[in-house]
Amino acid sequence: MKATLIAWTQRPVETIYSIWEASRSTATSNVLDPAVLETVAASRSSLREDMEALFIRVIDSGIPVAENLSFTFLLDDVSVAFREQLVRHRIGVKVGELLGVDLVPGLTDSTWWAQSMRVLDMSQFEYEVPKTIAADLPVRRIYEQTMKAIRLGYQSMINAGVPAEDARMLLPLATTHRISWTLNLAALKHVIGKRGCWILQAGFWEPFIEGAVEELCEKVHPAFRRLIEPPCIKEGEFRECLFELDNKQRLAGKDPLPPCSLYLGKVTGLDAPDETELERKWPRFLPMVRQYSRLWNRNAYTGEALVPKPAVPKEAHDPKG
Repeated sequence: MKATLIAWTQRPVETIYSIWEASRSTATSNVLDPAVLETVAASRSSLREDMEALFIRVIDSGIPVAENLSFTFLLDDVSVAFREQLVRHRIGVKVGELLGVDLVPGLTDSTWWAQSMRVLDMSQFEYEVPKTIAADLPVRRIYEQTMKAIRLGYQSMINAGVPAEDARMLLPLATTHRISWTLNLAALKHVIGKRGCWILQAGFWEPFIEGAVEELCEKVHPAFRRLIEPPCIKEGEFRECLFELDNKQRLAGKDPLPPCSLYLGKVTGLDAPDETELERKWPRFLPMVRQYSRLWNRNAYTGEALVPKPAVPKEAHDPKG
């Protein structure tokens, strides 16, 4: 999968600063134009530092002012299976009857538009090959032969006069296509934070998480690298495991998947575990430790940052206060 940032709120750092300052004053003359702020900050480093410090705090805290920034990504080579997880982030977590449902802040905080398999000729559809299948040559051969048979079956149906919208029912979950995704900063933080969790298939989401954050850092501001945090880490420290039951089931052998390394290190106290024994019990454990350590930029057992993230000046504004 490839994520490309194609549109975003211009001058995001200045926009947040302008909105924040306006909320602290009743005088219309104090409203700050983001374009003017950008010009002034070019020659006044103290203003630039103050704006960036506020922006970092907004990213870290996730307060509603973050909803004023929006981003549009174009995602290529997205499988149908991944798309079905993607679109579930339209609903989510408010106290009440929907408690526990996966929600981004509101119904309008995410929107998508995808290539239509109802009208496109899918006779030569592209497809994703999972890593576990790609690594096993005999299994991969079976997988690819099956895909070839589906292509032939699809083309035969089209040749027989079956409408494309009906023939597409043959297409597998691995079929890839292009989709756009527009969401605000609060929703983006929610999605990346939640899907960065060991339990919730960060490996499945890793191409989007890393691709989107790299695009944001390169095209908008390096502070966006702070978005990649496992949900159990708050303000740089481990707080609590949100999926303790899942980890307990894995430790008890009721779930064949390996338990989270952070859970082992911070909850069970195995901050220096016997990796040979863990690998014997869960062959996928050590590869996942390496993968998540890289994704989080943290020690996979202790949660300690491997490379410090940008510091926040002490004199910076506090969005919570």
